Amino acid sequence: VIKCISILSKMAGPSGMVYGQQLDLEAENKVIDWTMLQRIHEHKTGCLLTAPLLMACILSKHEEDILAWKKIGFSLGLAFQIQDDILDIELTAKEFGKSNSDQKNHKGTSVSILGIERAKEVMNDLYQSATHEIQSLTGFKSAELLEYVHQIQRRRK
Repeated sequence: VIKCISILSKMAGPSGMVYGQQLDLEAENKVIDWTMLQRIHEHKTGCLLTAPLLMACILSKHEEDILAWKKIGFSLGLAFQIQDDILDIELTAKEFGKSNSDQKNHKGTSVSILGIERAKEVMNDLYQSATHEIQSLTGFKSAELLEYVHQIQRRRK
């Protein structure tokens, strides 16, 4: 349990999601590059999705798989954010369920930095990487998690 508390505090705290939010706010109205955008997403959504995976890994006594779960979480976090940027362009605010606030706040997005086609390629590569990593775990029944990943990948909101 102490290891889980440590993971949660690291992922949510000043070196995790809080840091990501700080970077995100500092990036408003600035031109940022792909490396900076990845850092922001890694520390926000990446940490958000990685923390529960790592805690489950610890609690299930499969610490030998912790690096794989970390890769899965961060890949899914970045893929999710890229997908958000793509949907923000391709769908209306009503269809997407939120306004295009990144454009209004002049934030750099994966689409504005990479272009929509390259953003889609990177997103698909990340989802594929996470899927491959899940499938490579021995002793883990992956069907439900893989279906969940596919549902996220197919989302339209």
